[in-house]
Amino acid sequence: MKKFSLMLFLLLLVFVLPENGHAAAGNSKIYLDGKELTAGQNVPVENVNDTIMVPLRLISESLGYNVGWDQKSKTVTIEQQGKVIKLVVNQKIASVDDKTVTLTTAPILRSNTTLVPIRFISEQFGLNVSWDNVKKSVYLITPGSSNDNGSSGGNTENGGSEVVPPVDPSKNLTMVNGVSFSENRLSIAMEGNSVPKVTVMTGPDRLVVD
Repeated sequence: MKKFSLMLFLLLLVFVLPENGHAAAGNSKIYLDGKELTAGQNVPVENVNDTIMVPLRLISESLGYNVGWDQKSKTVTIEQQGKVIKLVVNQKIASVDDKTVTLTTAPILRSNTTLVPIRFISEQFGLNVSWDNVKKSVYLITPGSSNDNGSSGGNTENGGSEVVPPVDPSKNLTMVNGVSFSENRLSIAMEGNSVPKVTVMTGPDRLVVD
């Protein structure tokens, strides 16, 4: 019985826990003032420790910012009308006009694209931002635009305009906070609304926790 329980524990570590604490939000889309920026593109949007991370260059250049990249120091520099922002991959400390800013989550590099917290985009670019966890879509609204009605987000499906209210990602997420195995008992600490489904299977004998 102990051997079986230990095997179950190891399988859960492999299949239940997300690798490196992040999971990709597949088929994600990004909208700026109702216009999709990512048509036909595979957009690297990720959820890292409850923080939605979005591609910095795509958003910055769409807003007219100049973006530079130093491969040696892994530093991104963004400039517009005298404003200079510098971020370093894997470091939470950023520079905004020579002032130090602390990010909630350090920028990460994915396929030569730097991802930053969606909150950083909101604060530094003056945008209203929301994330729809069901549609896996990011909505960016510039203040004063035709899509700005005081709420964060917009969409242009079927040629129309749909106002999307701010979405709290935590409402749609279930987090696995810990897994432990002691005294022949497997314990999984969870936070969220999901109800685990346990199935007994044979060939070989095993338990599957979905």
